[in-house]
Amino acid sequence: MRRYLLPLAAASLLASIAGCARMSATTELRPDGTITRRLEFHAPASDNAQGMSLGPKADDIFTFPAAPAWTVTRTKKDQEIIIKAERTLKAADVLPPDIKLKGAKGAALVTNTLSVKQVGPGRWEYRETLHWNGDRPPEMTRVPVEAKAAFKEALPAALATPENIQSLGELAFKEFWRALFGPGDPLLSMVLLHPDLAERKVIRRIGTAMNDALIAKFGDKLTQDQRGVIVKRIVQKAMADTTTSTKAKADPQAPQADNNSSSMAAMMFVVKLPGKVVSTNGERDDITGEVYWALFAEAAAVGDVTMTATCETK
Repeated sequence: MRRYLLPLAAASLLASIAGCARMSATTELRPDGTITRRLEFHAPASDNAQGMSLGPKADDIFTFPAAPAWTVTRTKKDQEIIIKAERTLKAADVLPPDIKLKGAKGAALVTNTLSVKQVGPGRWEYRETLHWNGDRPPEMTRVPVEAKAAFKEALPAALATPENIQSLGELAFKEFWRALFGPGDPLLSMVLLHPDLAERKVIRRIGTAMNDALIAKFGDKLTQDQRGVIVKRIVQKAMADTTTSTKAKADPQAPQADNNSSSMAAMMFVVKLPGKVVSTNGERDDITGEVYWALFAEAAAVGDVTMTATCETK
């Protein structure tokens, strides 16, 4: 199994050396309904002291908010360009989209919508959605020949029809994509330091969805052990199949695909609400009182990523 994971780990290492682009968005709501929105973008400097290119420029990856609505600062630290933007407005105001990751030829590949509103007496809701505007990456929608072969090998002959293999393969790779890119502890960043743990977590993450799909399709025609074998083999093939595309995205010297290029941008969204958080689909930080979501931009390629948190001030 490790032979499938080590190449992907090498790609992750290459990404960390190159200095992947990353951004964070923090939304703070005060009891009076005032919102402060803070954005912070990090990207490799265009070159180092030796004149070597470190990857795409910050302006090739992000579209940044601008004055006068925003207070913007731009600094360089070590080998990074850091852009910070902040603005304050009322929840009653229309909150404009403020995140744009660029794809091919500068087109907006990933964009957001944002709302913070009162949904009842003393009850506030934060909702932010990321949209993927370009074509989906081919490695997400394509079921590799090797994966189809793994399904055919694992399924009983009577169940291994082309239709069954295709539908199960599409489901498996969508779930695999979500496990790698988030939200919810994206496992792509774990592959380098603990590949065995990453493999187990991927199996667990996609296992439930795959198990449910196999039960719905085949009922008692498959045993639990047979379903487990299918999931494990597909994870192996999926890990191996992502190697080439991940290396290409991580390598600053490699040409990017013409259709999409978000440079593997890491994203963090944080919200701080007054009062008690009563529901959320994010991770709670009981020390800071914040809720957060971690993901890579590619997470939105599967479908809209919506982050929500609701609080009560009474």
